[in-house]
Amino acid sequence: MPRRQRDLAVLGDVRPLRQAVERLLDDPHRLVDLGEADGEAVVVVADVADRVASWRKPLWPVAVVGGIALLVVLWLGLTFGGYLPAPAWLVQFWARGLPSP
Repeated sequence: MPRRQRDLAVLGDVRPLRQAVERLLDDPHRLVDLGEADGEAVVVVADVADRVASWRKPLWPVAVVGGIALLVVLWLGLTFGGYLPAPAWLVQFWARGLPSP
């Protein structure tokens, strides 16, 4: 049987899809088994999920650091934009200016 005939059609020719459905309907035992999960496959998927979870790092440190950085950038934007008064240490830092080369 050519490879194309075994594939289910997504677009275009729907004959392979129809043939697969007809074979499934002809054998009622396969139709019943379709709804049951294979025990080996479930165990393999669970093992893979456990392995992924074991090396996956928690995201809360990223959220905390990102939240703090967001607040700092927001405060600087509001201060430089003139919407908030600048603290004394920042005013002194601005007054000194950049060193001349």
